[in-house]
Amino acid sequence: IKTALTILRTGEIMGIFPEGTRNSDSTAAKRGAASFALRSGATVIPAAIIGDYKLFRKVKIIYGAPVDLSRFEGDKSPEALDAATELIMAKIHEMRASGKPTVN
Repeated sequence: IKTALTILRTGEIMGIFPEGTRNSDSTAAKRGAASFALRSGATVIPAAIIGDYKLFRKVKIIYGAPVDLSRFEGDKSPEALDAATELIMAKIHEMRASGKPTVN
């Protein structure tokens, strides 16, 4: 966790699968991505993987507009983390459904 926060605070890039795995059709996500973003001040760029994620298969990856988490800054409550996570996942699900990047 310390290393991840250091990476993000120094402006480096880190990828996280909010569902906890890359092979999940689950709508349930874990709070990690939102927690790291809020604790470090990092920007969240949602990415959607479209297609069968299997070895040597083509997939399409779509990147969306940055997710605005400013309304959750300073709030470390579980409810705030859940709401921030839901916002991130909503953007990802929107991109998966449309096949297009989100815009602000």
